[in-house]
Amino acid sequence: METQDKGLQGEEFVNELAYSSLLKFWCYPGPKDERGDKKEIADLLILFKNTLLILSVKNYEFKGQYDRYFRRTLDKAASQIYGAERKLLASKHEVFIKHPDREQEQVIPAEYRGSTRVGTKTNAKEIWLGVPPNWQDRATGATPRRQCGPAS
Repeated sequence: METQDKGLQGEEFVNELAYSSLLKFWCYPGPKDERGDKKEIADLLILFKNTLLILSVKNYEFKGQYDRYFRRTLDKAASQIYGAERKLLASKHEVFIKHPDREQEQVIPAEYRGSTRVGTKTNAKEIWLGVPPNWQDRATGATPRRQCGPAS
């Protein structure tokens, strides 16, 4: 399976999980800057009241190369999340996104009290909720781990 296919498979899993929960009305899977560069902002965006959750989903296999594994997953996730945060909360132009069941809507930065950054890893024994431990110098948040799904 190609890396791109595995990445899409991981994103679909997380989007389906969020969408099948009560979060359906606040989930924006793969939102794009509809009136800007049309690029994907994040893998999943959840907007609820004054809370903004930015999710990055990575689906790389751990093959015993610890440094490479974490560099590939965490660095790419962090880069995507920080880019999304800049675009949504500090952009010089208005950002419009589209919910699958609604028309385009503007993200108004002043309505949010900041963002919560979530990096998820599929195809592994565990998923990080919040910020992985080695991100502490680059981000804020809790770092609990939880077993998730069958061991690979």
